[in-house]
Amino acid sequence: MLTPKFLFAALIIPSTIFAAEGPQQIPLWTNGAPGFEDRRNEPERAESYWVRNIHNPSITVFLPPKDKATGAAVIVCAGGGFRELVFKGEGVEPARYLNSIGVAAFALKYRLVREEGSPYSIQKHPREDGQRAMRLVRSRAEEWGIDPNRIGIMGFSAGGEVASMTVYNPTEGDPDAMDPIDRLSARPDFQIMIYPGPQGIPEIIPTNA
Repeated sequence: MLTPKFLFAALIIPSTIFAAEGPQQIPLWTNGAPGFEDRRNEPERAESYWVRNIHNPSITVFLPPKDKATGAAVIVCAGGGFRELVFKGEGVEPARYLNSIGVAAFALKYRLVREEGSPYSIQKHPREDGQRAMRLVRSRAEEWGIDPNRIGIMGFSAGGEVASMTVYNPTEGDPDAMDPIDRLSARPDFQIMIYPGPQGIPEIIPTNA
């Protein structure tokens, strides 16, 4: 006969394990960002609302319930002035809202160019992270129940600049790339800009953007 204590433990332990797992975080590059592979194991620093010290850029996966999924997806870029990411309020919370309306969401942790001691360039590394995120999501579209032609990007403030760099510097895949992910297009199918900064928005919009 099961005792009340045993029943309580049996009920509570699985839910605790499930909650501890949380959303899956996937590095953009298996071995670390190109040229900075030796920094991929440096731990991030995080407080209640921000994340810093990002040297192994990643996406955190938020998928809607299958019975609600529309096939659309959005990569979400939080702001923070390139000094930090306001990851909870402009990454996690928007991703969960998108899930509530049937849209898959991927909160991007991109490299911070204005953090003290940063080795990164504003015109290069955040753009590379945005482009790689687009390719990575496309590469797993079937697995995640996503239409590869309905993947957009959303950005808040500095994250809007990352989104702009991704949108207005569209790159097709390289068919000869060693990494099969790099053979896919990095062009977003749509964009959502929320109080974006000016970086990355050209005076003349490319016809292929």
